[in-house]
Amino acid sequence: MQVIKIIQSFIENPEQYWESNKRQITKFITRRDSLLKHNNWDVEDFVVNAQAVAIERIDNNIPSIYLPSFGSSGSHLLQQILNLSFEIMPLGEVYVPPKLTRIIRELSITEKNLFIELYNIIHCQDPNRFFKLIPIVNTAHTPILTPFGEFSKEYRSLLILRNPINIVLSRTFRKNEYKEYLGLQDLQEEQYLLENIIKTTKFYKQAYEYNYQTSIRYESVVSSKLMIEVARTLEKFMVNIPIKNSLISSIESAVFGGDNTNKFIGDKVEVPEKYKKIATRELEAVAELFGY
Repeated sequence: MQVIKIIQSFIENPEQYWESNKRQITKFITRRDSLLKHNNWDVEDFVVNAQAVAIERIDNNIPSIYLPSFGSSGSHLLQQILNLSFEIMPLGEVYVPPKLTRIIRELSITEKNLFIELYNIIHCQDPNRFFKLIPIVNTAHTPILTPFGEFSKEYRSLLILRNPINIVLSRTFRKNEYKEYLGLQDLQEEQYLLENIIKTTKFYKQAYEYNYQTSIRYESVVSSKLMIEVARTLEKFMVNIPIKNSLISSIESAVFGGDNTNKFIGDKVEVPEKYKKIATRELEAVAELFGY
């Protein structure tokens, strides 16, 4: 089967597909090597076992869960809440290289289904969950679910929203790793602010046109007053998936109890008023699209 050869090629040489994206190459190699070492596999063993698991997942209609968002919107937090309440396989942010997407698009729908299951599975972070028939959770920062929604046989999608004005201010003034990752460390604050405004606007306009099954607001997730409402939304979204802990207790633990794995812990940053005004002026219309 062609898709198996493609997956094996990616496992052996992710650089061929990710090209100059060192961050994605390193992420995959770290996970691949962890699985190989844990199971004492070579690459062929890895492919054979991943194929068996993927086929079993498809046959049993195990859903893949996609939680897309723009960065700094609480995707790690929501994934942690689900991880505390349900038996899932959290992948974090997993993306498919454009080069690989173009190749797979030429295959049959059956092979596309198998590919996306395989691709998700080989990015498993926890070797102890590799063989479990449990939903995967992918929090890729993408405005539309291409190719995940297009290729997945059984999936659910929940768009994580946050006021885009607050996103831009957070990314510009609180998380310098984004600036370094984008190679924009030499930009002045106002230039970097405008760069973030452009990216955020583009994301939200594209997301507005995509038909997600449901959505949730970051502001609601972190509000003690809206905890019950958030729990009900997630309970409905995760219907028919066995629950191990109450969502209320998981929200309390993740949001207020220190179990949030990616919470900003640096010094409080005061954003100059002029930058708040720029962000508000440029993003007000986009924010209104989503009821902010």
